[in-house]
Amino acid sequence: MGSLSRIGIALDSALPKRFDRFIHSRGHTNRSEAFHDLICDRLVQERTAAPDAAVAGTVTLIYDH
Repeated sequence: MGSLSRIGIALDSALPKRFDRFIHSRGHTNRSEAFHDLICDRLVQERTAAPDAAVAGTVTLIYDH
């Protein structure tokens, strides 16, 4: 990871409490980690949503013989 940048945001007072419950249920240890993951996920969604985007996938078959 490169250097870190600090940002500030303003939220409705009820939202941080809901967000804390959400991130705790997902196993995040802090808000910064959760924001990082949410932003990265959204950027990947945007990049792969284009009709001509190159994406990779896998098909997995589990066979119990």
